[in-house]
Amino acid sequence: MSHGEFQHIRIGETTLAYRVVRSRRRHKTVQITVDPVDGVWVAAPASATPKRLEEILRRRAPWIIKRIEESRNGHVPTAPRRFVSGESLEYLGRQARLKVAEVKGLRSPEVRLLPGRFEVKVRAGLAKDERRQQIARALERWFRDHAAKRIIQRVATLGERLGVKPTDVLVRHQEARWGSCSSQGVLRFNWRIVMAPTALVDYVVAHELCHLLHPNHKPAFWTRLATLIPDYELRKQRLRAEGARYRL
Repeated sequence: MSHGEFQHIRIGETTLAYRVVRSRRRHKTVQITVDPVDGVWVAAPASATPKRLEEILRRRAPWIIKRIEESRNGHVPTAPRRFVSGESLEYLGRQARLKVAEVKGLRSPEVRLLPGRFEVKVRAGLAKDERRQQIARALERWFRDHAAKRIIQRVATLGERLGVKPTDVLVRHQEARWGSCSSQGVLRFNWRIVMAPTALVDYVVAHELCHLLHPNHKPAFWTRLATLIPDYELRKQRLRAEGARYRL
């Protein structure tokens, strides 16, 4: 990820640190993003003066400070994505900025994960809504594919340690659950978990693997889970606090 220009200003008793990322394509608007991991980012035109940026930050300070506190407390609002350059996405807990490029004559969108950014190529000339939908669908396909590979790998590794093997592993869209285990031994996982850090992916995978031995949540289940994930309670709490932000 580009580190940008690191700056800070003093607002009352609070020192606000932020990074400025400049773009020659951005002509007038200044966009402020409060990221739960990376902090405050300011996307600004190349011509924007430090004085102008400081004035905007001071004017938006109450909102910025509120969002920072919400992030620290795990209450991270999930505003609808616009799927435009500069938005932040997560893969295995690492932040990557979205970079959208319009390409003439491109048949279907293409997605690549590069150091610090997701690059999405989309056909030039699309209407705004269609462009957004195509980018959203392309990113979901990318995440689903990579989630399947990662989860199947972790199921094999952790399952071997536990001495169990599911009859099948499915990666699907599940609105309210990160994983499930059927009475037939089929494990189902929510593809969105691949946005979370590996430690949380392993917690969800280990949780469902343990259900192959213990179908309920009686003490024997948690004892078994602790053999794989000794700090499972901390990971469980972290997933509960951060899970709302793992979505497109």
